[in-house]
Amino acid sequence: MSKAGWAYGIVLVGLLVTSVIALMFGVTFYTPIQLWHALVGTNPDVLNNVLTFRLPRLVASLIGGGVLAVAGALSQSVFRNRLADPTILGVTSAGDLFILLGSFFAAGPAF
Repeated sequence: MSKAGWAYGIVLVGLLVTSVIALMFGVTFYTPIQLWHALVGTNPDVLNNVLTFRLPRLVASLIGGGVLAVAGALSQSVFRNRLADPTILGVTSAGDLFILLGSFFAAGPAF
């Protein structure tokens, strides 16, 4: 196996371990055995909690991280600079502006 294959394997194992840890932590801590029993079907309360709250949080964080990785790779390839970051295009400043505008319009009445 090549060095790249080993690196991908290590990253996938790390992703799996951190995903299981993310499913374990929340308001109530679930052990890996409790998660396994929920997935098998012997503990429906834990399964409902995991599918309703924890799994969507995990999927959203994976999608958000992937989007950030792709955006970083695209900005580095467009500028042909390995050190390129979002501040070159003003992406962070524009994000701050839209957060500010969104807070003004979504805040509702102040009384």
